[in-house]
Amino acid sequence: MRRNRGFSLMEIMVIISIIMLLLSMLSPSLQQARRNARMGVCLSQLHQFAVAWTTYTDDAQGTLMGASTGRPKYDWVVTLPTPALPTNETEDNLKAGVLWPYVRDAALYRCPDEYRTGYLRTYSMSNRLGGLSGWGIETVSKQHHVHKTDRLLLMMEEPDPRGYNWGSWVINPKNSGTPHNWIDWAGNFHNKGTTVSFADTHAEYWAYQDPRTADIQSFYAFTPNNPDLVRFQEAYTP
Repeated sequence: MRRNRGFSLMEIMVIISIIMLLLSMLSPSLQQARRNARMGVCLSQLHQFAVAWTTYTDDAQGTLMGASTGRPKYDWVVTLPTPALPTNETEDNLKAGVLWPYVRDAALYRCPDEYRTGYLRTYSMSNRLGGLSGWGIETVSKQHHVHKTDRLLLMMEEPDPRGYNWGSWVINPKNSGTPHNWIDWAGNFHNKGTTVSFADTHAEYWAYQDPRTADIQSFYAFTPNNPDLVRFQEAYTP
């Protein structure tokens, strides 16, 4: 009669080594899958904001909500200027905006890949749509002035380093006197890329073509001949 025997210590070590090897091979794929899932959430949130923006415009008989953050009962969120400006955003800033009745979940205002603490909101709205004048472009406030909606930038991720995103998102147009300078810049929360939405409500992921884009850390960055800058300029004023 043959007796069953258990695994020897050497056999167990070999099995563990094989399992560890398989896990190490699968780990990059799993990490990429998680990143893609979070990016998908971000795209969904931006799409929801765009749909809400459109619904508000219809309810307001064609008047666009304000893209800035300092005008109560008009801007999409409200963060008042100094001295009332808080160090960080608060949920009250979101609730005071005209978009809140359409998007009543504070978690949706933050990119799931935002790695910094203290930021309740990581999305901003293009100054072109209901923003303030004085940034080198003509802003629009009525729906009938909005054209090329599938190419017109609506919202984006903004890595404002001040602890809050105050104001709208602005950039130097291609025909400005400083076309190689950013003003604001876009986030780098998605593996050297960012997510954006458009006035027709669709959202896209933009992988950066120029490595300088992901390294920007301050306003008015100078990156001549940057295809990412050109892409944003063309979507800002298509």
